[in-house]
Amino acid sequence: PYRRQRQMCIRDSYKAVNKVNKYYKKALKKEEVSREVATFNMGHILDCANVMCFDDNSKSFEEALKSADEPEEIIALFNQVTLRKL
Repeated sequence: PYRRQRQMCIRDSYKAVNKVNKYYKKALKKEEVSREVATFNMGHILDCANVMCFDDNSKSFEEALKSADEPEEIIALFNQVTLRKL
């Protein structure tokens, strides 16, 4: 069961990250966001997604991520996350 949960987490994270990546690519082409902002935000999102797939306490975040349809919603969810070094 644990392995299956992790596979689902990875799949759902991938979908969310991919959706946001497409959003930022389009925004960059339209010059709606700077490259620095897009790069910084994507870096944070990738770091969070990576940690989330190995954290047993991320179930509620994973559920919120699954229910987020729009890239802006996904970005807002990841912006609520603060990563700490242990």
